Amino acid sequence: MTFTFDATSSSQTDLHKVRQRIGDVTSTDAMLTDEQITALLSDYDDWREAAFRAVDLIVAKLARTPSSRSAASLSATTALLDTFKAIKSDLKRELYSTAAPVLVGPNEISTKDSLWDNTDKEHPIQKRGTFTNSQD
Repeated sequence: MTFTFDATSSSQTDLHKVRQRIGDVTSTDAMLTDEQITALLSDYDDWREAAFRAVDLIVAKLARTPSSRSAASLSATTALLDTFKAIKSDLKRELYSTAAPVLVGPNEISTKDSLWDNTDKEHPIQKRGTFTNSQD
């Protein structure tokens, strides 16, 4: 049951990235342990996917946490749930949105296209009856 996060550290490990992205950066009020996040990182290739699944764990944990009968406690739990649902929605959009295709390689016009796009060339104009045989 360990917790490691150092905001002043220059090293950006995947564990650090997950904690920072989901906002679990306070050791006195940690939502997930290092072991839980490390297990998620080993299950998923991308740290963003691990963060997405970590938010699932936190939401499930908050949903089953009994709250006292006070309105303030219930309101705080509801606010936390809403916050983590918003984080999950943002992560889902980052992970699963389709990006615009990237053009790779030279962007040149082919020889045929350049001939057809030449404004100096006049295209033949055909009129009705041009190729009909007259029977005089």
